Amino acid sequence: MLFRSYLTEPVLFNLSDDSFITTVLRPATAYGISKNLRCDLVGNNLTAQACTQDKIIVTSDGEPWRPIVHIDDFSNGIIVCLEAPGGLVNGQVFNLGRTIDNYKVKDIAKIVSNITKKDFICTNTHPETKRNYRVSFKKIERVLENYYKPKHNLESGIKDTYKWMKDNKIGR
Repeated sequence: MLFRSYLTEPVLFNLSDDSFITTVLRPATAYGISKNLRCDLVGNNLTAQACTQDKIIVTSDGEPWRPIVHIDDFSNGIIVCLEAPGGLVNGQVFNLGRTIDNYKVKDIAKIVSNITKKDFICTNTHPETKRNYRVSFKKIERVLENYYKPKHNLESGIKDTYKWMKDNKIGR
């Protein structure tokens, strides 16, 4: 049976009251170093390629959009929602990230390339990758503007990730 998490949202919201606060977070794709590093996610994947290969390979045409969020800002967003006044978050759904952190895959690859000094190519060997995830984060930016304050940008996050991978001898 296929689990569809969006089907649970109305059920959770029906349970919501002053003593049971329900909030749904829909996070952007995480990147950055964590205890359980995920190298299948676009930012980490492209950075890991720079550590393990002669070039960075994007298998689509690079045009699909991906919203991304640094793992520290992701984690902080969860904490913010747990600690925010219930009246602000109860019964709410928030996309977790920042509007400015929507990137085309080729633009993420370009940033990784600039940092790592590795060339990148878009091979378009998987042209079926047409999924676009350009997301608005205006709601969380507006409703939780006094609480949710992301600190990382893609360039500094990729620099930190690349340094960590090199220091820990990921790849060559």
